[in-house]
Amino acid sequence: MARIDILNIHFDSVTATEASDRIFSECKNKKALPFTVVTPNPIMVMNAQKNKNLFAALQNADLSLADGIGVISAAKRMGTPLPERVTGIDTGCAVLEKLAEIGGSVYLLGAKPGVAEQASKRLTDRLPTLRVVGAHHGYFDDDEVIISDIINKSPDLLIVCLGSPRQEIWAHENKKKLAGVGAVICLGGALDVWSGSIKRAPAVFIKMHLEWLWRIMREPKRFSSLPSMVKFRCLTQKSRQKQANNK
Repeated sequence: MARIDILNIHFDSVTATEASDRIFSECKNKKALPFTVVTPNPIMVMNAQKNKNLFAALQNADLSLADGIGVISAAKRMGTPLPERVTGIDTGCAVLEKLAEIGGSVYLLGAKPGVAEQASKRLTDRLPTLRVVGAHHGYFDDDEVIISDIINKSPDLLIVCLGSPRQEIWAHENKKKLAGVGAVICLGGALDVWSGSIKRAPAVFIKMHLEWLWRIMREPKRFSSLPSMVKFRCLTQKSRQKQANNK
């Protein structure tokens, strides 16, 4: 599987279908350690430049998906285009649908108390053959208790929604402890959406690649991320110019 680098962060050159197929395959064919999946966007790439733990988590993931039109645009500018944007939440949905077809299992970890349970109910209402073997909020202090519960349930898929960078670092640092889990995917606010707590951006925003604007409109505090987005574009443009000058 081909990989490209954007500001020293790996991205796998896959389509949405290839990504969900690969994750589903790893869920079915469990190995000694779980298959870890991250979905970096420009903000995460910039945060990783100064957070060594996040950097290590992203670099060591088994599959890194370009979740963000900014990443797709940067890859094209740098002369290493990616096939398409692969959103985390849509990939997660696709894998859950595939798991439901075989009666597969999932453990939901993250969000506020009650959200994971509500997401579980709504998911199983839509996918009755999906087995949600565990649902726990993200406000925990004792990793070992959570990990013990996950191991005992041995899910095909573990969905971690603790927010970035906590979720990526948590998955990376605990990977060796999660034996028996097929795959681990970090999905940010997916549980909030699946539970109905938060509405996803309208279709027109998604189609126009403006989900980031929708989030800012809903949560004005996200305006603080705009400087990082601008810096990401500037740095990737400079990187492209440097490559061109070295040819």
